Amino acid sequence: MPGLRRKKLKSFALEVDTADLLRIARATFNKAVGIVGFGKGALWFPSQLGSLLSYKGFSYCLISYRFEHSSNVSSPLILGASESIYSGSMQYTPMLDNPMYPNYYYIGLQGNSIDNTYLEVPLSLQGFHSEGNGGMIIDSGTTYTHLPETFYEKILTTLQEIIPYSRSHEYEKPSIEDVGIGPAAIFGNFQQQNFQVFYDLEKMRIGF
Repeated sequence: MPGLRRKKLKSFALEVDTADLLRIARATFNKAVGIVGFGKGALWFPSQLGSLLSYKGFSYCLISYRFEHSSNVSSPLILGASESIYSGSMQYTPMLDNPMYPNYYYIGLQGNSIDNTYLEVPLSLQGFHSEGNGGMIIDSGTTYTHLPETFYEKILTTLQEIIPYSRSHEYEKPSIEDVGIGPAAIFGNFQQQNFQVFYDLEKMRIGF
């Protein structure tokens, strides 16, 4: 493309799984045709780009699933993103560093309110223990948000008191059984739709 800066990578690690390649080959054109890893490890895509990025960060805005069959609508992904590219104000939350699970993006859920009703958040969601258990992972590769069962039921009870419709159990996904090992919750991509999400890897924070 005219005006596009080109730089060559001296080395680039790529993992190929033949089973995945066969599965992808059989996929239809409107399905995913590959996976790009954006984790925090040395082999993940942002780390390998290194000095090619003007700023250590990336950003995306996931469009609604109702556009999944629209070929002329796509979700933007910005590499080397910094806060200077956003005209509106963003709200930031610290990116927590979990030494036991260093490749994941952890955040702490401090509060939750539904229609001016404040719900107390369990300590297991606000951070992690010395063993690395607890906290919330934000993951664009996980479809739905998963919460500990007791907190999930508390949210559903509050919604039932506000929404004047019967609960549709057949469409619900199971919550996470709180076993105390690993992350306590996952913030999935369905709840990230139509939000600009900015991973600021220099200031170790995530903006919405």
